[in-house]
Amino acid sequence: MMQVLKARLPDLKAVLPVYAVLVFVLYGWMTITFFWKMPAWLFYLNLGEIGIIYSYGIVNEFVESVVYIFLVLMLAAALPPSFLRDRFQTHGTLTVVFLLGVVYLMSYLIAFQEVDRLKAALFALMIFGILNVILFWVSAKFSFVNRVIVFVTDQMTIFLYIYAPITAISFLVILFRMTG
Repeated sequence: MMQVLKARLPDLKAVLPVYAVLVFVLYGWMTITFFWKMPAWLFYLNLGEIGIIYSYGIVNEFVESVVYIFLVLMLAAALPPSFLRDRFQTHGTLTVVFLLGVVYLMSYLIAFQEVDRLKAALFALMIFGILNVILFWVSAKFSFVNRVIVFVTDQMTIFLYIYAPITAISFLVILFRMTG
């Protein structure tokens, strides 16, 4: 069973850049939101409490990114190898952009436009589904687009080196907070 699953999953060298895209978007959005709210927190929280809030946000985004990469890897295992596994860096990145785009657009429509959840989900799936089909086709048709996506995702791996220690420190902060 493990041999079959291992044969269906992409190489770690192709998974890390896709995970880096997830880290860039999720951690980046959380950091932007954190700094947007921080001036108000300075009125009634000390810096230690603000650091704890940041640690909880980082750990939350780590768990969210692991869930997303797990979903994409399970898709790669379930779909034919020629669809996702063989060109995982490109197609995995486009799948991640699809998932995050649907979630973010749906959240925006529900929170700020007061759209019904079902209508928001269908609209987000339709918009990003069409966009994703076009991007899959363009990346398959034009090798230049494929090379650009691979180049950009390779460059985003630097964020793994930045956020990995921050995530480890955040885990330690939360662990010490829970035990002490």
